[in-house]
Amino acid sequence: MINNIKFNNVLKSGNEFEIDNFVDNRPEPWSHNKKIAVLLITLAILNIFDALCTQHLISVGGMKEFNPLMLSLLKMSDSIFIFAKLFVGFLGIGILWRYRENILVYLLTIPLVMLYTFIGAIHIALLIQYYQ
Repeated sequence: MINNIKFNNVLKSGNEFEIDNFVDNRPEPWSHNKKIAVLLITLAILNIFDALCTQHLISVGGMKEFNPLMLSLLKMSDSIFIFAKLFVGFLGIGILWRYRENILVYLLTIPLVMLYTFIGAIHIALLIQYYQ
């Protein structure tokens, strides 16, 4: 049962309301999806940048891979390494998109974007250092 609803800035009680005067102040549902989409696209771009920079810096000797699984894939082939790194990243992004309506996804995606931005900055610094 509806007890209090705001209509055109007037609070009415009980069942007294006119549907034509209803003012919905909630954010539009797509605005949340749009924010998540922008964050996840940013995360995807940063993931691609991370994969390519990691592979390049390792191949020229400017960096070492510390993840033993990724190191074993890198020893097999550069292509397998990049594919695996991108696959895991995009799988995670897909899972986050699937559960995008959950507020935890939004709260987890922001630190992930910040982390990958930091990793990207480290890659840029290493590239600048290597090519000077």
